Amino acid sequence: MDNLVVGSVINGRYRLERQLGSGGFGMVYLARDQQLRDRPVVVKILQEKVVADPWFQRKFSQEVEALSRIHHPSVVSVIDRGELPSGQPFMVQQFVEGETLRHHIQPGGMDLARVARILRRTGQALTAAHERGIFHRDLKPENIMLQSVAKGEEHVTLIDFGIASVMDSEIGDIEKTKVTGTFTYMAPEQFDGRPVAASDTYALAVIAYEMLAGVPPSKGRPLFEVMLMQKEGSWPRISELRPSVRLDAQEAILRALSFQPPERFGSAQEFGETVADALEQPVVDSIGDMYHVPQPPTISGRTLVWILTLTVVVALSATALIWTRRNEGRFVPAAPKPAPVASAAKRLQLAYWVSVQPVKNAKPAGDAFVLSHERTFHAGDHIFFTFSSERSGYLYIFNQDPVLRGGIPTYSVLFPTPTANSGEAKLDADEPVRIPGGDYFVFDRQQGVERIWMVWSEREIAELSGIKASPKGLSPTGQRRVGLFLTDHEPARPSVEISEARMRTILTGSGPVLVHRIDFTHAP
Repeated sequence: MDNLVVGSVINGRYRLERQLGSGGFGMVYLARDQQLRDRPVVVKILQEKVVADPWFQRKFSQEVEALSRIHHPSVVSVIDRGELPSGQPFMVQQFVEGETLRHHIQPGGMDLARVARILRRTGQALTAAHERGIFHRDLKPENIMLQSVAKGEEHVTLIDFGIASVMDSEIGDIEKTKVTGTFTYMAPEQFDGRPVAASDTYALAVIAYEMLAGVPPSKGRPLFEVMLMQKEGSWPRISELRPSVRLDAQEAILRALSFQPPERFGSAQEFGETVADALEQPVVDSIGDMYHVPQPPTISGRTLVWILTLTVVVALSATALIWTRRNEGRFVPAAPKPAPVASAAKRLQLAYWVSVQPVKNAKPAGDAFVLSHERTFHAGDHIFFTFSSERSGYLYIFNQDPVLRGGIPTYSVLFPTPTANSGEAKLDADEPVRIPGGDYFVFDRQQGVERIWMVWSEREIAELSGIKASPKGLSPTGQRRVGLFLTDHEPARPSVEISEARMRTILTGSGPVLVHRIDFTHAP
């Protein structure tokens, strides 16, 4: 009876229309309920080859029990059950129109607002299941259905509880390690056959990562390497693939990928809400008198233009060019992570690049890109810097205001700040850091030359370490200390290398401290 003929009627009621799929022990069909005006339903039938195995019989019955326990609009419901003349049990489930989440995950990731909605609803559905003692154990994009409903809304439905764990089951305890789940989305404890509610939270975090970055964190890695990354928490950062994702959203996802289940949030709903709230927040800051303004300036009808000139020694203007594609207003990287920068022994090196999102009338306009040469921008454009080094060191970044105060330049701290690297100046080797942390600078309308100063050192700099970012700006003492330090070290500028292959600008200095300056010229 495994090869049921399309058109067959089961239980005198359900007419099989076509086969939807076949798994390790079940076959799934789209059918029509002839007693309810040919309403579409899904019929799942235990395969004949395993019907004699008591484990599969009990597991099939337990799936029916699990779906019968959960009453939530985002969990597929069971309608009927029975047994074929061959002894094969079957169940009838709600038919969910639409497509799986897998169909909608694209290279470069999905729209942030949409990701937030999916995570919020999936987390709620999982928690509803967990509260009734049901652990899905096989949560993945293929088991999340997305259905378009009225007024552009999207309904989320969890499906396939075939290997779910059911606490206090009427069927009795079932050995859990015979079927474990899908490798990419399995929490560490699932490899030991000890799934808990937090195992589904872990899987949801992998899915969140994949929706945002376009690939799961374990993409292309063998099992032993993934298990090591699980234990050490050494996951690749989403910002390496999708710089526009807020830092707090990334940190929540990494927390949910923790090795120990108790460290992963109190519930899947709490995790979904936390990430969704972060993704729904605006990702803006300002530049110029810029970092003091929390929202971007309003753009009037008159367009002001910024001309960015990257000034280097011997009149060399340099940064590395890499074009990216913008998908619905977000940064989508067009290339994989750059190769590590090779550094000479006993020489300081620092790499950086500048990501830009053009903005017009307060909306994304054109493709996002990473800066490499002189470029014209409009007021309101969003940018952020990314810095990286193959060797650990201490990074300090200051902005010099275009307007002199009493003939003296004034400075503000761009790094370290509470939102960038947790306020610490130390930058670990091969750990890219973005500035500002999790947000953007927004070009304003101020006239004049604005300078960004970068200071890179192999050791902590005492004169600069005590200077902290403040909404009120630096104190007079702090202003003097920064000004004197930059004046003293400016003559020893680094050499600059344009690396098209590595997609970055590489600064190299021979002394203990490397100081580099970028000039932004505002023009009407």
